[in-house]
Amino acid sequence: MTKFGLLSGVALVSILAMPGVAFAQSAEDPQPNQGIADIVVTARKTSESLQSTPVAVSAISGESLADQQIVGIQEIQAITPNITFSSAVAQPGSSTVFIRGQGSSDGLVAIDQAVGVYLDGVYAARSTGGATDLLDVERVEVLRGPQGTLFGRNTTGGAINIIANKPSDEFEGSVRVDYGNYNAWLAQGVLNVPLGEGVAVRAAYQHRERDGFGRNVTLNRPLNDLESDFGRLTFGFEPVGSGFTALISADFSKFRNSGELVGLRTYDPTLSATNPAAAASPAARPFLSPELLAAACGTQPIPAGLPAATAGFLGGLKSGAIPLCPAVGARPGPIGTYALGGVNNAGFYNQTGNVPAYGKNDTYGASGVLEYEFSPAAALKSTTAWRGVELESLTDNDGTPYQLSGGLAPVPGNRIEQDQFSQELQLTGEIGSFEYILGGFYFVENGTDRSDSGSLFPLNPAVGTVDAVVRNESIAGFGQLIFQVTDSVRLTGGLRYTEDKRRLELRNRDRNVLTNVTTSALTLTNAAGAIISDLRDGNPADPFLATFERKFNYWSYLVSADWQATEDMFFYAKTSRSQRSGGLNTRAVAGGIPSVAFDPEIVTDYEIGAKIDLFDRRVRLNLAAFNANINNQQRNVIGVGNGRLVSGVENAAKAQIRGFEAELTVAPTTGLTLGSNLGYTDAKYKRFVNLDGSDWSGSEFPYTPELTLAFFGDYSVDVGPGRLKLHADYSWRSEAFAQPIAASAPQRAGRSVAEIQTISDNLQNTARIPSYGLLNARVAFEFNEPQIEVAFFARNITKEQYFSRLLAVQGTALGFTSYMPGDPRTYGISASFRF
Repeated sequence: MTKFGLLSGVALVSILAMPGVAFAQSAEDPQPNQGIADIVVTARKTSESLQSTPVAVSAISGESLADQQIVGIQEIQAITPNITFSSAVAQPGSSTVFIRGQGSSDGLVAIDQAVGVYLDGVYAARSTGGATDLLDVERVEVLRGPQGTLFGRNTTGGAINIIANKPSDEFEGSVRVDYGNYNAWLAQGVLNVPLGEGVAVRAAYQHRERDGFGRNVTLNRPLNDLESDFGRLTFGFEPVGSGFTALISADFSKFRNSGELVGLRTYDPTLSATNPAAAASPAARPFLSPELLAAACGTQPIPAGLPAATAGFLGGLKSGAIPLCPAVGARPGPIGTYALGGVNNAGFYNQTGNVPAYGKNDTYGASGVLEYEFSPAAALKSTTAWRGVELESLTDNDGTPYQLSGGLAPVPGNRIEQDQFSQELQLTGEIGSFEYILGGFYFVENGTDRSDSGSLFPLNPAVGTVDAVVRNESIAGFGQLIFQVTDSVRLTGGLRYTEDKRRLELRNRDRNVLTNVTTSALTLTNAAGAIISDLRDGNPADPFLATFERKFNYWSYLVSADWQATEDMFFYAKTSRSQRSGGLNTRAVAGGIPSVAFDPEIVTDYEIGAKIDLFDRRVRLNLAAFNANINNQQRNVIGVGNGRLVSGVENAAKAQIRGFEAELTVAPTTGLTLGSNLGYTDAKYKRFVNLDGSDWSGSEFPYTPELTLAFFGDYSVDVGPGRLKLHADYSWRSEAFAQPIAASAPQRAGRSVAEIQTISDNLQNTARIPSYGLLNARVAFEFNEPQIEVAFFARNITKEQYFSRLLAVQGTALGFTSYMPGDPRTYGISASFRF
């Protein structure tokens, strides 16, 4: 069952990942006089027991990942409270992360994430390509709360560090093959080869593939299928007695699929803020933009009373004289009939889209870590790394036969390329009662972000192109000091100064497919055609170019105190501040909203925690509570500018997030471990001013359930020639919302407070993700000799249908909410061999 060949006994790990407290637990089969095992983490850039680490961190061992059949980073959501994984719209293979209510739904190159992802300590800047495999992993550490002092980049939500197994002096390896429903295959191999004293190489490779969970029934194509490859090669060098170590690593990941599975959840154009007066009148509904599109390209009649030019254009589309309507066979019916529950809906895991979607995603990287210990008082560590990602995709954002939103074949919808270089130096040591860390960090990335899309096409005959070239650069210096006041009391202080530079070259433009004329999206004209706003540089040799530069600098800090009251009772309190860097909006347009630049987000966090072991470490109870105050909160917002729907990031809000966690693990007898965890998050806006000036402070935080609850049980027992191992876990999360939405300024005009609240509630509910629970189980038998394990597994046993992502734009002229479903029930058999 061990995933990569380092199984020692039976590993039973309870993941204590709470938004305010550092806790994860590893519970091995208790032997006589042995309780729940501890685990060593490096959350503070030094190795220490998790139960005496005064930061919010969870650590999930590689054995635990294998026990629970977890092979991808997104799956740790089920075992880690108060963390939510989603994906960026139209970016297959991406992974967006929310911790303690902090995260970002967008995956643009010019926008930093609130949660940093690190691969063996190397910062991976982009959520694009972030759906990484967890292969040959020693552990995954999940840190909660602002990370502004020690980690490579400032993040306001937390950090995830994936730590791979290192080369060892033992010849060892493992092979594993899984097969399951949806014709799912997994094959992986790990090989560790010592090359001499203190020299070894380790290789790991994994291939995964499966059929689609659903289909595009209109085009008869699979959706949400998978074909991926992941590989890592690591070289280790550690001359005995030299104090020097070197670790050189390279990895790659290749992801392919036939497109995201996106279905239409609801459709109601009367919620649109574009023309609230008309939307309120049933007689006016046929004149709303989506309805006119359905009249032109579908079976609905063209309404009478339109201007002659408009009626003629729609008639030309309907007759085919203007051949721009998507060619999807028979003319489609009314848009709403394709929503869930509608007569033309193809089912929860199917869609009726008009786009031959696909996704291609490649990531790669290399790093070198050199360490030399001069003495216990001084050790120097250098981490040099380079990483890159390439994405090409085409996605139907609405899942209907109409072109409400999304890419237009045959042109790729999204094309992203990014590469980065980072260098970090650390000097650490211990002098008397003091432990210190001093360091410097440099980071630079270059990228291109290009997309082509159409909204309400061909009613709106323009194809919009976002064309951005990005350069982000950061340099920082940091230090942390730990003072051992007494044998049981420590004080910690940390400080970091960061300077970020952002540069953006934009060539955003529109091409009218009727006239084949391309115009800049960075200019705004009046009714007479005169330019009244122009963001371009004015370079005749490059007429579409607009260049923007910004510089940000800021301080981050950490102060904490901890007390080891007894050998089994640990208490701590801390406060910290971090900033998420400001940036530039690649989707900017002239006269549009949001603005081009936005400022850093600032989070000040207060946290108290306790980690308690009882009854000879057979009971472990971890508790935590936190309060975070957020200023200049960055929010993804949607507005209308230059006659188009635009989106981007604004410093729209001020907020407060409070919560607590409780985690209980019990090992009552040899071979049995039970556990439960509870997470609570109360996230509220203290101020939220939308782009049009309306008050959105009553809206919801994205992807932040108020409650998360999980139970798990592990039992193992010797049976004949081996060991029988049973595992089951159940996780539940309360309702959440994909994004904040409220009544716009036009919708508020002339209405009472109660009427405005009703409109806001109706709009917010279009982004609602109902509560759901997932039940998983695994039964395995491990032979003593040879070391073969055979297992049967099942995930989402109860066939729960739930949403993993929503795109809610019913408050705009588009009038729809689409969804991406979570995985259906999967099951299969796994066989592994270790040597």
